[in-house]
Amino acid sequence: EFRHGLMAELRRSDAGGHSRILTLLAGTADPDIAPGLLRWQFDPEFDAEVRELAARAVERLSQGSLTVATTTDASNLLTERGASLLKSASSRFASIRKSAIVTELTSRDFRAELLNDATSHLTDAVALDAANSRASSLLLVAKSAATDPALSVAASTAAGQTVSDLAAALERALEIGEANAGIELLRAMRASDFSQIAPETLDLVARTLRSAVNSPDPRIRFLACDAALNAAHTDISSTAVLRTFKSIREGSQKPEAVVVDSNDQSLRNLDVALEDTGFAVVPCQTGQDGFDAA
Repeated sequence: EFRHGLMAELRRSDAGGHSRILTLLAGTADPDIAPGLLRWQFDPEFDAEVRELAARAVERLSQGSLTVATTTDASNLLTERGASLLKSASSRFASIRKSAIVTELTSRDFRAELLNDATSHLTDAVALDAANSRASSLLLVAKSAATDPALSVAASTAAGQTVSDLAAALERALEIGEANAGIELLRAMRASDFSQIAPETLDLVARTLRSAVNSPDPRIRFLACDAALNAAHTDISSTAVLRTFKSIREGSQKPEAVVVDSNDQSLRNLDVALEDTGFAVVPCQTGQDGFDAA
């Protein structure tokens, strides 16, 4: 806790404080702190003394295992660390929608801690390399993941972002299964104006919304369908959109399965079997029908 307190103070302190805190951190034995000091080692915003102290601290804490030669390399390393923390926050707590449950059981909100660490790493990655688009997208995901996922809540962190930035971040969120971030990004996206965006951006939006419309999370499917209707792009499956709205209206939160079989009896058997295991089944007798339904 003391070491993490020093890291937090490092971000708030002035130039003189940087030197004192880096000297203290260099005397600790926590290698996990080392990546968090890369910004102070490479960012030209800091003077030469601070950068040298940070470099020594990184070498000492990592025992020479963290060798980064350039600002770009440092930014990329921080991006991958941030992405890994985001994946951990998503996968470890995927079935828990209220962080208070974890806090009640453990007295700590581990998901919030992982998201805070991811946000710090990704913030540093962007500060070191503003052209690092992956870091920028993941940073928006990390910030969005900390918002209230209730459908009745308006977009906050993601509000005001460009449609292209929202789509890029949503693509990342879907890749790592970060549902809360997906909800926040879609809340902002469905309130966006699609009339003036470039064709290549609309294609990115369409590709991302197609993935979101088929998400296993019913909240994401609903919001994606709403945004898809707003985008009015022909590449987004209207069948899937209408099916999702029907499912939401009827109160169904089942995962969906499209079954294709030209044999009526086999199709019925598969339909029943999948329904019994909790799926909402869309039976189709031809490949084209199955493709359209999916």
